[in-house]
Amino acid sequence: MLDHFHEDGFISILVYFDLPSHVLQKRVASSGRSSVLRITVSFEEVLDRQEARYHNGEWTAPAQHEVDYLFVINDPNQVELVKQKVISIAQAT
Repeated sequence: MLDHFHEDGFISILVYFDLPSHVLQKRVASSGRSSVLRITVSFEEVLDRQEARYHNGEWTAPAQHEVDYLFVINDPNQVELVKQKVISIAQAT
């Protein structure tokens, strides 16, 4: 999918949030939002669907060979460090 962009000189950076379900559920519960964008499903429903697709094998985590830079966040405390790395990459290109 990204080959076209890579051929045009773009680099790809993917930040994959691989957070535990309980962390995501807590964030959804405390967000104060009732729905996602303009669709009528709740954040809870979206999370449930995503987890079901993952557990059914319909979806897999991204692989390093798919992008130029892959960052995996397993803990919310890693966000700032990854953010700084992405900024550094963007400024260097």
